[in-house]
This record gives sequence, C-alpha cells and structure tokens, in this order.
Amino acid sequence: SRRPTGDARLTMVPSMALACLGLQAALVARPQLHANVGAGGLQFHGSALQLSRACSYDRRAVMPSLSMASAVDKTAIKVTAPSDALEPRDVIAASLAAVHRENWDSPHPYYGFEVALQFLAPSHQAAKADAQGFARYMRQPHKEVLVKWDDYKYDGDVIVLKRTKHPDEAYQMVSILPEGSDDWLKTRWKLLHVSPAPGKPEQWMLEAVFANEPDQPTDDEFLLDHHDSDKTAFRSPTLAPRVVVEKVMQALRNMDTPYKLHGAAVATRYCAPSNRASELTPAAFAKYMQEPWYRILAEWEEMEFETDVDEIDASNHAVVDVLLRRKKGDSWAVVSWDLTMHDGRWLIHSLDVTE
Repeated sequence: SRRPTGDARLTMVPSMALACLGLQAALVARPQLHANVGAGGLQFHGSALQLSRACSYDRRAVMPSLSMASAVDKTAIKVTAPSDALEPRDVIAASLAAVHRENWDSPHPYYGFEVALQFLAPSHQAAKADAQGFARYMRQPHKEVLVKWDDYKYDGDVIVLKRTKHPDEAYQMVSILPEGSDDWLKTRWKLLHVSPAPGKPEQWMLEAVFANEPDQPTDDEFLLDHHDSDKTAFRSPTLAPRVVVEKVMQALRNMDTPYKLHGAAVATRYCAPSNRASELTPAAFAKYMQEPWYRILAEWEEMEFETDVDEIDASNHAVVDVLLRRKKGDSWAVVSWDLTMHDGRWLIHSLDVTE
C-alpha cells in the first residue's frame, strides 16, 4: 500500500492562533504525523466556475450606498428589481426581504418569490423557474431558513474577485437567525456582475446561496411546474468532486501564480458554509497554509487519486482520497477530502491529512 505506515499519530490541540480553523490537538512524538481536521477543522469552499488566469481580488468593507440591512424593518421590500446602482449587500438584503414569510403572498400569491427571481443571475440553479416552482424549492427543510428568518447579520467583509475574461464575483458570509430560534446559522452568498438580458447594463446578481445543509437529490423536482415533465430543465452543470479537489490542490501548489495569493482565493471560493475557512480572506488563509501540518498541500511534487471513482452517498456527500509526496522515494501522504453539495455545486466541508 502507498498509504503511510506507523502506529503513532499527531493530533493538534486548539490554540488561539488556530482557533479560527477549529484545529484539534494532542502530541505524541512518533514517526507518523496525523492532522485530523474534521467538522470545524481546516476546510476549504466556492463555486464551480473557473477563475481566469487574468484576474485579481480585493476586499471591500461595508457597502453603504443603498444598503438595506439596517436594524430597522429588514423584511420590507424596498427594491423590486436589480440595478447597476446596487452593491452586493443591497442585492442580498433585497433577496432576503423578498422571500421573507411576510411577503410570500402580498399583494398577490407568490409575489415575494416573483421579486426574488428578478435578482437571480442567468446561471442560478433556479433562474428558469416560475414563482410557484421557486416557492416550493425554497420551502424545502434544508432551505427554509432563507424564507423563515427573524434576523440576519453580515460576517466579515464582502470579498470581490475582479476578473477580465469572466464576470466579477462577490462573496459574503451571512448569519441567519431562523424563526423562533436562538441559534444563528451560517450561509455563504455568491454574486456575479453580469447583464440580466441583452442590452441591459451589468449589475450584481445572485448566483448561488450555500447553506449549512447539503442539497438533496429532490431539489430539481421542487423547481419544476406540476405540469412540466422535463426533469432536467433546471439542473445546473457542476464539477465532479475530484475536479474540485484537483483545482484546489493545483491552486495551493502555485499559491502566487498568476498573481499574489491566487491559490488562497481559489481555495476559499470552494469552501462550504459549514467550513470555518470560508470566512477567511485569502491573506489569512495563506497564513494558515504555512503551518507544518498543512505544508504538504503546497509542497507536493507528485499527486495521485487513490481510486478511479468518487465515493458519493445518497445524501450528497463525497469523499476523495489523494496521495501526495514531495519527491520520488518519499513516503506518500494521504489527504481525504470531504465534500457536500450546495446549490448544485460540490464544496469542501473538511479534510484529513495523514503523513
């Protein structure tokens, strides 16, 4: 077997420096090094769209121009259509208000969902749905937090990826307080700067919302009209789990190519909302990659997938095992990647490194 041998493990104990990634720890000085980064551990997120080689990123603080996420009356629909004057947080606030339970059927049935559909980018999983199908889709148990909420708040700044050959992207973490609950849930919003239709100016539009729970196999059916027999009408193309893993591995191996921190920017965009690393800026993420137990992710020279087929279970979880080594003759390290599907895309929930 190419897997590492030995009977000792090094598990890492939480410290102030590593608390952000939820690292666990215990130290036994033996030959085998084991970095267990499970739920709450180092975990990478983003979407299935590829970054072009000619792009850069920047961080933007609060977008104040038309922001509707004030402490007063967040549920009121103040904007009913996208505009090139709206910033990413304006679009998020407008979308959350539109699908709030108070606006579902007033002034007419499915009104709120009609408004929300206006803010979806053409590439959104539900962009072609009608209001009734979109309402069914959003009322699924694992998506209900987006329509039955009491409050929400932004976690961190908006992160914008500037691109030249593809639409600019914006990412924002949002904590949502479900109806009647005291426990905040994490969501991650992705927006594209695109034109909603030919001849229309480019504007920020919602491309995906990644919630805590993975998508269910029935998502597409909830988007369909009762009389629509085309069961693939709203299915979004998505990268296979191993393709996502390979993209992240290649990006981390070439951290500053084609521009500084490009690799970290790619890694964070493929992080699931359940992954604490999804809240990190590329600079903060790159800093954690300098820790000794993660260096193999940036120092490998050889990479192989352990199996030819991804392990995907019925609940849309996937496990991808990758063998890495720094040079020929070295022992192999094993990196097990745990991915979940969110909004039709495979995102990285956690990883486990053994070397």
